Amino acid sequence: MAAKTPPERNRYVDFLRAISIVVVVFGHWLMAVITVQGGRVVAGHMLAEAPGTQILTWVFQVMPIFFMVGGYSNAASWSAAERTGKSYADWLRSRCQRLLGPTAVFAMAWVPMALLARVVVPDPDMLILTGHFVTVPLWFLAVYLMVIPIAPAMFKLHRLFGVAVPVVLTIAAAVFDFVDMHILPPHDSLELTVGWINYPIVWLAVHQIGYLWWDGALEKSPRTKGWLASIGLAGLVALTASGLYPLSMIGVPGTGRTNNTPPTVALIFLALFQMGLILISSPRARTWLSKIDPWARTIVANSMIMTMYLWHLTALVLAVFAGVLLGVGFKLEALTPGWWLTRILWFAVLVAVLLVFVAIFGRFERPRPPSEVGGGRLTAVVTCAGALLAGAGLAGLAIEGFYTPDELWGFPVGTLLILLLGTAAVGVTPRIYAKR
Repeated sequence: MAAKTPPERNRYVDFLRAISIVVVVFGHWLMAVITVQGGRVVAGHMLAEAPGTQILTWVFQVMPIFFMVGGYSNAASWSAAERTGKSYADWLRSRCQRLLGPTAVFAMAWVPMALLARVVVPDPDMLILTGHFVTVPLWFLAVYLMVIPIAPAMFKLHRLFGVAVPVVLTIAAAVFDFVDMHILPPHDSLELTVGWINYPIVWLAVHQIGYLWWDGALEKSPRTKGWLASIGLAGLVALTASGLYPLSMIGVPGTGRTNNTPPTVALIFLALFQMGLILISSPRARTWLSKIDPWARTIVANSMIMTMYLWHLTALVLAVFAGVLLGVGFKLEALTPGWWLTRILWFAVLVAVLLVFVAIFGRFERPRPPSEVGGGRLTAVVTCAGALLAGAGLAGLAIEGFYTPDELWGFPVGTLLILLLGTAAVGVTPRIYAKR
């Protein structure tokens, strides 16, 4: 596959997709501070235990990179669909399939695991914490699934107005930030307020940057890359130094308002900063990726990247459970020199556990293409509604977790049904995984 890749393909986009997910995986593993105190598992967070590390989130918060890469890929695929006459419904089904197939399998696999957990874990608080913890990756997928259906419409706006689209979205995000932070009374980060409107606004703005990258607008002038990095960094410094926005680009337990739940304009400046760095490094990176070996490794990584992303926190939970059961590990005081030295072993164990999940579930990243449904208006509406419904189901799972003691059988049956119904509506069914 590496040898047959056409030379005009921007391989750096594929590399960034893979490396951003790898950073998320290792970032989550690193930030989990697990200790056993008095026979109880205590889950801490590095950013809360050592506030000085929060600046590292300017590197480890890579969701803007993923959305910009998504914008680039959606622009390329939609343009190709327009050239070949592919319908909106067929395009949307193909874009959702790679995300929803492994995700639906992940959700369904966790049903028996959640039932088993109720038997082997007597502490209901620990069950609730674990059920929420393993669904953290679903937040991003829920938002991205709601962006994809409107990507063609946003691409049309891009063709008409270009850079004005993300600029207007950025201004709107800043306005909603101001209302949410300074006009509304103090509230919990998960409380639904006007600030949640920034979920589509912020991430669509970042997604539009990917369109500008795809059509070459960001590379017309050699100065653009430097200006992007400078404006992004200056904006981040100004917003966080003023005290108006938190330093961390991800949520820190116990600190109140965050930059990602709901997202703030700070993430748009982070995206500009990261895009500037991407463009600065692009020539050398693309030269390196033109070689067979690094490009082949990139292809292999992308072939299992969704499985890694979905299951990496489950791997962590199982490793902790096994360690506590066997009385091995988690006895050192957190963030001490000895604790840091054990991170190498910690990563090695987690990689080994995660590879087991990849071996079991990786095949669901290689389905057959869904059958084409044509260009009828009803079909387009049903497919679009399915993608949005699946996104809503994932958002519900991220909020509720896999253990809900007040519901039937102890897990969110209704939310799972919403996810599965939306998944089926976009053509992701068991049939696409049948052996060829």
